[in-house]
Amino acid sequence: MSRGKVLFLVLLLLFLVAVLRWAEKPRKDFQERLSLLSFDPGEITSLELSLSDGTLLKLQRRGAEWFIGGNLKADRRRVEALLSLFSTLEAERTVDSAPSSWACYGLNSPRRLHLRRGKVSLPTVFLGDKAPAGESVYLRVEGRPELFLVSSEKRSALGLSLWDWRDKRIVPFRTERAESLAWGQGGSAHGGELRRGKDGLWWLFLPAPFPAGESGVESFLSALSTLEALSEVEAASSQRIMKGAKAEGSGWVRVSLEGEELPLEVKLFKRGGESWAYSPRSGLFGKIDPARWEELVPSPDSLRELRPFLFDLSRIGRIDYGEGGRTIRIEREGDGQWKTTSRDSAHSGASVSEARVSALLDSLSTMRARAGWSEGEKRGSVPLEPLGNLNLSERETGLVRRYQILRLSREGVVVKDLSRSLFFLLDPREGRTLEGESLFGLVEGETR
Repeated sequence: MSRGKVLFLVLLLLFLVAVLRWAEKPRKDFQERLSLLSFDPGEITSLELSLSDGTLLKLQRRGAEWFIGGNLKADRRRVEALLSLFSTLEAERTVDSAPSSWACYGLNSPRRLHLRRGKVSLPTVFLGDKAPAGESVYLRVEGRPELFLVSSEKRSALGLSLWDWRDKRIVPFRTERAESLAWGQGGSAHGGELRRGKDGLWWLFLPAPFPAGESGVESFLSALSTLEALSEVEAASSQRIMKGAKAEGSGWVRVSLEGEELPLEVKLFKRGGESWAYSPRSGLFGKIDPARWEELVPSPDSLRELRPFLFDLSRIGRIDYGEGGRTIRIEREGDGQWKTTSRDSAHSGASVSEARVSALLDSLSTMRARAGWSEGEKRGSVPLEPLGNLNLSERETGLVRRYQILRLSREGVVVKDLSRSLFFLLDPREGRTLEGESLFGLVEGETR
């Protein structure tokens, strides 16, 4: 290659680099110039937006919640999504620096969004028609002469109905504030009642006192607090629904909240495979998913805590079991080894396998009864046959938990919690774990 050609190529390369550097600066300036709106969504205190029918909707923030008008709750998630969408509003490009008319761009009757940050008003944003090419829409900003293009999702976010902006939850509340629940079906005064104790544990009080399972109560509260209307029912239709539902099914739920004098109430109706819910407090009468019915009026039995040994079994330092004239004591000593004493001197001081005791405690910790009842409940006339007594003592506190092992005819083994007067009917396979043959076998199997 000649010297002249090399020089030409070098000069050409330098020219291209200069052009690219020159083009980069205007592009950055252009991007900065197209930033139309910027704000912190958390600082917005009120807003006004267009509905699909052209009317304007005003929303006001109170604390963490948004309200429509006076006390009508708005869908907080939808409002927050809108604010996030417009918080960094940038135009894709400028269509015209000063159009002579807005009408041909759909900006004579546009969708609008006006935001306030305390007493400070932000510029109103107006969105018009969709552009002929692409997925953009026309936009103008109050106080600016230009016509811009922005993504069409901005316009879609403002083309909603009043129903879309409403909080559709029938009785919104924070589940940790719940202190009691009562529910029933038809004309029953009570179907079930739950109360939370001072220790935070839940108890069933109808039909009789019995501990409630934590997961079941949480599911019940979650189902109630998140229950949403699929659509709103007009007043005239609601009267027909309530009258027709009397023949097929109705129900109710009341939840009392910490710090509130009056409970929240939900009235439930079903007819012809459809279900509805009504909140007297908010006035919302809406159609709901029929599958939610069973979650809202559960059987009290489904909420019972059916684990007989509901505590940390790793704390146990001594196990005592007696049956007839035989007794056994298995105790963890200072070196961590398990040893036993019994009336049979041949077994006194014998070591017990750590694995066997751990297996027993693991079995107790996961044990789940088929049924449970309290001493005050009627449980037929079949007598319970005593089998033995089981005491579990905590190593550090010395607390002793006392149980009686019984047999209920052919149904299986029953554990009676003596401190709480509760009965638990075990599955036959799990019941064998608490029979004397298995418990005495912890030692006898080691010393044969």
